[in-house]
Amino acid sequence: MNDDNDFIYDVISLKIHDTSEIINTINYKKENKIEITSKELILFTLVPIIEKTGAVEDYVEYVANTLLELKGLTKSIKALTFGIEWLIVDKFVSDEQTRNILCDALGDRMSLIHEYARNKEIKAENRLIMNQLESGVSAVVIAKTNKVPLSRVRTIEKSLKSKKNR
Repeated sequence: MNDDNDFIYDVISLKIHDTSEIINTINYKKENKIEITSKELILFTLVPIIEKTGAVEDYVEYVANTLLELKGLTKSIKALTFGIEWLIVDKFVSDEQTRNILCDALGDRMSLIHEYARNKEIKAENRLIMNQLESGVSAVVIAKTNKVPLSRVRTIEKSLKSKKNR
């Protein structure tokens, strides 16, 4: 081989960064409404995995909540930073409820998926309740067996009666 076959590349380590300095910079700029650069924002997003002394989880929620508070981010940098933080949350947050809440908030559209699924469940439950009402089962029995509020069964019952009266 010869000198033309050598490939030289820079190795960039996150260890050289001071997380306290990154956090302080973001907080200062946020409080004083100074524009935060893309590089500063990406480094801030990586704080949970840059930090050398604490556990990743100690910083994840703070960083995620701070990102959610920031206004005026361009779509591309918002998508990038939220995506990075979403991956960190998904990988390192052990508490399932906290992980789901943060991923949902950072994922932006994830809540729509859960909402859609819940709406489908409610529609299916409502169809079941309607079928039972039409079969002559009492509202009280339906509420108890389906573990739904009696008021909901009564509302569906009223809508069925009004449809029949039309």
